[in-house]
Amino acid sequence: MHTITLSKILNSAAYYSILNSLPHTFIKYSSDSKKYEISNDRLQIDEEDKKNMPKVYLYDFMPDKKKEEDSSNSITYYMCEILVNCGSLFHLDLNRSVPAESIFIFGFKSVISLVCRAIPQLNDNFDRMVLYKGQQVSIWTLLENEYKSAYPEKPLPDKPFILKGLAESDNESVQETMHRLFDCPQVFAKAELETYKIMEWFNHNYPPEFKLKRIDYTYDMHTDYKSIYLKLITMGYGLSRKTASDKAYYKDNEVVSIYIKQKSCRINIYDKFEQVSEKDGTAGEDSPVNKLLRFEVQVEKVKIINELRKRGKNSSGRNFMFISNFINRETEYQILEYYFRQIIGLGHYYTYTAVVDIVNASGYKESMKAKLCTVLEHVARRRGVRKFLECVKDGSITDCGSVQTAKGYLKKLHGIGVNPVTISREEQARMKAVKRETELEIPPELFRYPQYQYGVDFLPNPLWKLIFDKLLYESSQKNYGESNHTVDFTELANF
Repeated sequence: MHTITLSKILNSAAYYSILNSLPHTFIKYSSDSKKYEISNDRLQIDEEDKKNMPKVYLYDFMPDKKKEEDSSNSITYYMCEILVNCGSLFHLDLNRSVPAESIFIFGFKSVISLVCRAIPQLNDNFDRMVLYKGQQVSIWTLLENEYKSAYPEKPLPDKPFILKGLAESDNESVQETMHRLFDCPQVFAKAELETYKIMEWFNHNYPPEFKLKRIDYTYDMHTDYKSIYLKLITMGYGLSRKTASDKAYYKDNEVVSIYIKQKSCRINIYDKFEQVSEKDGTAGEDSPVNKLLRFEVQVEKVKIINELRKRGKNSSGRNFMFISNFINRETEYQILEYYFRQIIGLGHYYTYTAVVDIVNASGYKESMKAKLCTVLEHVARRRGVRKFLECVKDGSITDCGSVQTAKGYLKKLHGIGVNPVTISREEQARMKAVKRETELEIPPELFRYPQYQYGVDFLPNPLWKLIFDKLLYESSQKNYGESNHTVDFTELANF
């Protein structure tokens, strides 16, 4: 995990107070909104804190003039966004990924506290605002109105009893409002809670000072073959969804980054050394990111919720409010593995000759072996799996059956642990010419075909490192406290 974006709705007083008191830079955001980046120059914090200060942005979302007849687009609201680099939580190299559970353990309170100390307008002395049914309102104004609706004959009580009364109401509209606003509204209804404890629970648990907006889930792979890996990945499956668009970027005829974009999600695979060098020119040959290939999924909160629900996790949706539900190793693994399985596929990368030998030595029937070798030839000639499937679909390839049949052949290749994308002779020559300085991060005895050499005629699938780490983590959780325990690597054996 690398970066987390948090946001908070502001009232107009806080928004304009910040803009009028602190230097800022205007950044065009869209036709109906403005974006400003707040400068650290005049913040009343010491120099050390300024180094750890996350990026702070202000947004002014204005009515869309083209849609002004639509009441849902006729409001103006203000938002503060902070971009937290997870390395800053530990004063680490900001270019490195940080394990999700470490972030959860240490939390964001110190960073949020720093931001609120530097920009006091973000503290709670300014009324907390929420977006509710298309309107920006004070949370207490909303709760007071709901109380008047639920108990029209009663006078408006103090805040603790407003919360208690709403939680005890049988009115469906009131219950819907409370469940929209609070993760556990029933806590307010408990008779044993004294009034000060009700407010203490409210102030410490909701609304959070900042809500989760986006998380960048990442994992890093250390390898001498970054450009070769990127070339192989571009020849993979990509995202099959119609809404996805992708692009590869080159430098000196070598792929240095791949970007895949779709609604609420962006996937990046890139040479971290090239990215840092292009950004600030500070990365030298001895930089710790010199051998680092970054795999990153930038996903908005709503997308994470939907993907987890598909997998049966937290399906009720009621405990999705707080950031801790998203910052944990299990969610991190689920999101990363889900997307990169689609893009890269399963099976390791071998040279074309090696894959043909593996297919011929497999237990498949001779007719199936012949079909699989035909598929491998087509994928190699068409420079990728996606192009191969497109050719099957449009009829320019006729000897592999339907698209569904062709996908069945690809699964057969996965079944014997090979990726249909093969290492070309040109890439093999480049691979052999590299002066290798990194070793496999996975025990070589776990590979199915030990006769093939890393960096000579074989490269492990990047997903293997992720799944290897996942299995180690799951085993440590299952056998917590045991000094000696074995790890079940069956999932890797079937890779």
